[in-house]
Amino acid sequence: MLKWYEVKEQAAGHKRLMLLWYIYNIAGKNAVKFIVVKNDRQIPSMIKFIRTSKKIFGTENLSSEHRDLLISRITSFELIEENF
Repeated sequence: MLKWYEVKEQAAGHKRLMLLWYIYNIAGKNAVKFIVVKNDRQIPSMIKFIRTSKKIFGTENLSSEHRDLLISRITSFELIEENF
């Protein structure tokens, strides 16, 4: 069973992805430069979410190429702090 804060974080992640969908539709596939999660431990769950969701960015038929492009943009604040 998920704790309340895990549910809240998942909902926030979904809202962030919906915002990215609107940006993606307006500016094209290169508009999304980064999908940033809080820490490295969240990266696998974001990848799983993008790979397994039937509906992403309000679209049911997102191609595997577009899913791979989104996954390639995932990073974490931890990685950014370590590398910059």
